[in-house]
Amino acid sequence: LAIDTIRDAVRRGKSMMRELMTFAGETHGKLQRIDNPVTLIRESSRLVRGGVGPHIVLSYNLPESLPAIDADPTQFWKIFFNPIKNAAEAMKDHPGEIRVTARAFEMTPERAETFTTPYTPSSGAGVLFTISDNGPGIPAALLRRIFDPYTSTKSVTRGLGLAIVNSIVEAHGGGIRLAARL
Repeated sequence: LAIDTIRDAVRRGKSMMRELMTFAGETHGKLQRIDNPVTLIRESSRLVRGGVGPHIVLSYNLPESLPAIDADPTQFWKIFFNPIKNAAEAMKDHPGEIRVTARAFEMTPERAETFTTPYTPSSGAGVLFTISDNGPGIPAALLRRIFDPYTSTKSVTRGLGLAIVNSIVEAHGGGIRLAARL
């Protein structure tokens, strides 16, 4: 029993260290050409399903013909997992829906200005991934800090999930745009 507790603590510590290193930019991912980005979402969907309760409907609108992207598959799944997990947790035990969509997207300097991230996303052809839900939304006072480390609406959390997502998206040359319901 004690050995199982120790192993669990080591696994959690290792996971936390990986998250901190990712956030700090200390993990140098290896970008590789992904001809069909939908495969990355499908692979992560199995992990995502385990992170949400049975009261949440996950729906996907993923066309097969998307432009190829350069991505690190070992990191890319977190871009979907963390926001989906957060949305599901915010819905608590209430029924809800989380939608993941993808479409071809041309990043221009004008479009880049509409993104929330503090860096400028790379211009060019790519894919716009959207995660939306019908949950309670993010409190307006928190929107400006949502990607800061240790920012959370939950009392028991590390508050690193969205900071890590932001770091991974930046490392991929992408950007994040937030929209909140009024």
